[in-house]
Amino acid sequence: MKKYIIYIFFTLTFTSAKSQLLLDADGPGNTYELITSKLAPGYDAVEEPDCNHAIFGRHIDEVYDATLNTNVFRFHIHVNEDDDRCINFDRQRNEIKTYASSPDSLKGIEGEQFDYQWKFKLDANFQSSSSFTHIHQLKAVGGTESSMPLITLTTRKGSPDKLQLRYAETTSQITLAQVDLSPFKGEWVNVVETVLYGETGTYSITITKVSDGTTLFSYSNNSIRMWKTDASFIRPKWGIYRSLNNPLDLRDEVVLFANFRIQETIVPTPVELTKFTTAIQHNTTVMIEWKTVSEISNNYFEVEKSKNGIDWLPFQKIDGAGNSLIPIHYQTEDKNPFGGISYYRLKQVDFNGDYYYSDISKVDLNNNLLHLYPNPSKDVLIIEGIIHDIHNIKIYNINGSEISRGKFNTKIINNNLELSIENLALGMYFITINDRTYKFYKY
Repeated sequence: MKKYIIYIFFTLTFTSAKSQLLLDADGPGNTYELITSKLAPGYDAVEEPDCNHAIFGRHIDEVYDATLNTNVFRFHIHVNEDDDRCINFDRQRNEIKTYASSPDSLKGIEGEQFDYQWKFKLDANFQSSSSFTHIHQLKAVGGTESSMPLITLTTRKGSPDKLQLRYAETTSQITLAQVDLSPFKGEWVNVVETVLYGETGTYSITITKVSDGTTLFSYSNNSIRMWKTDASFIRPKWGIYRSLNNPLDLRDEVVLFANFRIQETIVPTPVELTKFTTAIQHNTTVMIEWKTVSEISNNYFEVEKSKNGIDWLPFQKIDGAGNSLIPIHYQTEDKNPFGGISYYRLKQVDFNGDYYYSDISKVDLNNNLLHLYPNPSKDVLIIEGIIHDIHNIKIYNINGSEISRGKFNTKIINNNLELSIENLALGMYFITINDRTYKFYKY
């Protein structure tokens, strides 16, 4: 069973729940109706090019397959006649989907784990576009990043042709992994894809040959953003969706699909956090705190820090409680945070070596800087900022010699610290406040 840490600010009790959708071909006729009855009852879950190519008939039908010894779905696409639903004409789409009108159990939301399974078969002479030929996507609905699919399984013309796993954390795509497409051609393959949706999620996909179980493609990541900003939910799509930028690369194609499975699983957390926060103290120290209300098989925590939120370094390891059903408060300090912005996250490690990450917390020391004015100053230097954290002030002249405290006095007025410098000689000085140094001038 997969487990994860959830980042929350209130006590929450989880229960396990499962629901499964099965979509299997049942023989010729009423194919669209069958698909829609499963993926979006009463609505339309098929995106096909029939509108501009009605003479062909339905672009998804069902046929008997001797290899699987069952009926399967057959997706058709034609180079010269088909387009994208009479909306876009530089591409072609023949896909099935879940969407807003689908049952809630088919919509991926934060904190939910989904297992997707299906089979597909490319023709032995299958041809790919050099731009894209998608056969599966996970797409966000709503939000500012929904234009780019979160996950895409696509084929691409090359030397050799490739099967690529594409990923878009926000609105630009990268290739996570790719393999030679040749072993897939003419073969039924089985796909198992598991996703934990969330800002810190997990993703894995394995594709095996049906004939002998050989693994043709595999990728996994247990700390990856599997969400889109302000998304309502994430939904899957299957079919053939390809570019027409180079139509001479293409031919009329048939792609077979079978045995679609969508299973939702809400899993209990091994460590239930009610708090993970970071805060600046004394202007230069970061206090890191977290609290658990329960722990199961918890070996230890490791606080990690980063300059950019991408590359992480271990900062401090703290033993966990093992198994506990009472609230436990943890804290540590980072006395040497990075200059400017520092990122922190919590890695929780089980006794069996499994590990899970919290969400990321950010602090910006630049927002905690003190401000000195007027500068240059004649009599009084005003220090503005979080002055209640000020605990040490030293002034040095240009030669690095410390000025006697008797030559300047301080008082608090209107939540600012006023420093009298009337006894200082004219010139440039350095003032150190809580180990941070500033420059000012006396005239």
